[in-house]
Amino acid sequence: MKKNLQRTLLLYALFLAAMGGVLFCVAQGNRTIQPVQVVREEHTTEANISGNSVSEAPGIININTASKAEWMSLPGIGEVLAERILDYREENGAFHDIQELTEVKGIGQKLLESLAPYLSI
Repeated sequence: MKKNLQRTLLLYALFLAAMGGVLFCVAQGNRTIQPVQVVREEHTTEANISGNSVSEAPGIININTASKAEWMSLPGIGEVLAERILDYREENGAFHDIQELTEVKGIGQKLLESLAPYLSI
């Protein structure tokens, strides 16, 4: 009997606390909670030649003149993919448009879309 009474009092206390929260929200003018969008930006860093400082990357690069280091400063581009891009450019000449990068092995449409803000011709 004593346990039942304790359980009942606990449930009643929880109910009162919940109602207090509801009343508080109503007193605040029926404000609703707005969802928060969290934006996570990815940054890669690249040490300069002297190795003394680090600069933020990526910046906008020209796909027809960018060096290996410039390509590697972009998100999703490592050493191997940067080499493939340079090799493709050497074998085929200048890119005519950004979409042509999908001809390079390892660059699909999804990666190209993520790179597009950093690319120019």
